[in-house]
Amino acid sequence: MCSQANANEHRSSFESSGHFHHPKSAKKEESVKLQVEYKSQWMQWKLIRRSKFEIWAEILEACIRTSRSQSWLLRRIGLKTQTIKESLLFLIASGLIKQLPTSNGDLREFKTTLKGEEALTQYYELVTKYFVSSPLK
Repeated sequence: MCSQANANEHRSSFESSGHFHHPKSAKKEESVKLQVEYKSQWMQWKLIRRSKFEIWAEILEACIRTSRSQSWLLRRIGLKTQTIKESLLFLIASGLIKQLPTSNGDLREFKTTLKGEEALTQYYELVTKYFVSSPLK
């Protein structure tokens, strides 16, 4: 039988050789790996240049079911503050989105109107009909 000191020495050399990973360190490595992969995908997505129509559609879509704050939209859609402000002002002036009063006076929330839902539906029908490639027959 091995003594306790020999067992500890053997385990220590096994761990340092890279053959053993503690379960917690494996979870941490997996978490870091997923974060790096997510950031990489997010950066690729962020580099895509979108038209105003695409941005407006994203805002309308984000605000259909639930009212959203400007800061939520900034994080979700990935726009600069000035761009989101201009887009929201345009959508409000067009009657496609409405600003809702909130209990917290500092935060403004926005919700897509029925007119906005109709515009979004027509936008997607147009894009699907004319710009989504279909297999050749």
